[in-house]
Amino acid sequence: MRPIPEERHPPTTLDADLRVITIPDGKDGVLPAGTMLTVTQSLGTSYTVKDTRGGKYRVHGEDGPRVGMPRLSESGIQPAAQTVPAIVTAANKALRAVFDPEIPVDIVNLGLVHEITIQPLDGGGFAAKVRMGLTSPGCGMGDVLVRDVKEALGKIQGIMSVDAQVVLFPVWNPYTMMSEAAKLKLGML
Repeated sequence: MRPIPEERHPPTTLDADLRVITIPDGKDGVLPAGTMLTVTQSLGTSYTVKDTRGGKYRVHGEDGPRVGMPRLSESGIQPAAQTVPAIVTAANKALRAVFDPEIPVDIVNLGLVHEITIQPLDGGGFAAKVRMGLTSPGCGMGDVLVRDVKEALGKIQGIMSVDAQVVLFPVWNPYTMMSEAAKLKLGML
């Protein structure tokens, strides 16, 4: 999906309180009934909205109808086989559904994912380990993105545990870390 031009999605007024995550600090919040919102981005499993004062918020995909949009589902990925290469492929696919709420590019193409390791477990299944950076060292959305990564990988059949952490090095550089497709999408090429 792509960012939604405002002229194609008229503002919606909330008919009841709505739980959100504030952007850019990543804190849980509640928008009261009567708040007017415009959807600015629909990517992955969430929506980004803004209110009439310019505040930005992330809305869970299940709450899409509350902001005048369809419900976004979170289905798990079925790997081709229960092997490390197949699980790695599924993990990469799942991480491409995790988006920065302010940039319309997934975390893989942004170059935020530094390491994905899949290890077989003695009792069966696999453990996933992800080390990732942020677009800014002070980004308040780090915990939110870590939670999204854990949820996305935890839905892959065969993954029994997920260890996802933000690391500060290497520091993100859009010119050297973003994919060519991401640069093209953001008008950097």
